[in-house]
Amino acid sequence: MGKLILMVVGGEADFVNEHQRTDPPSDLKRPFGSAPRCSTILAFHMHSTSLLITLLCLAAISIIVSASTHNQLHQQHQLKMSRSLNVLSKPLAIHSTSPMTGYLRNGYCEVPASDAGNHAIAAEVSDEFLKFSADRGNDLRQIGLKGGCKWCLCVSRWKEAFDARGKEGDKIVPKIFLNATNEKALDKVSLEDLKKFAVDKE
Repeated sequence: MGKLILMVVGGEADFVNEHQRTDPPSDLKRPFGSAPRCSTILAFHMHSTSLLITLLCLAAISIIVSASTHNQLHQQHQLKMSRSLNVLSKPLAIHSTSPMTGYLRNGYCEVPASDAGNHAIAAEVSDEFLKFSADRGNDLRQIGLKGGCKWCLCVSRWKEAFDARGKEGDKIVPKIFLNATNEKALDKVSLEDLKKFAVDKE
């Protein structure tokens, strides 16, 4: 019997009979310079691994950048809140971004020096108040407000509705949010009066 010869070519093992095998295995017939199949597979594997590592690195960088951006926005928000105080002498809270309200249209009832109307009251307007205001020459419905919207109102307009409630009824007086009402509202109205229509009681 002929001997069985173990031939390893290109990472593969072939058992052949020494009398039967006369031609070299097909792997030996490759053109000069061609890589054996195991090298091709190894190169493909290394390329895939490198691509995976690159994708993981990009994902990690994306997470880090996102976290950093979130922290910066959070810090900016905290700084923003600390610039003004509410009627409870605490940092002013944001009132509404939908609709975007405030004299500066930043969601806060801030009262800069240029705000002659003192838009300090963080209110939730009612349909009754909107009609009351329109009858006095300031129709807020024209800018898209409707009952239930949150808006930074002029202190004088809120006080006007407050003073007229005996005749018109309490529904014309907008409910307010103390934590978002600027402390400058106290220049024209007392905290006790504000609390009578406050949604948040401190």
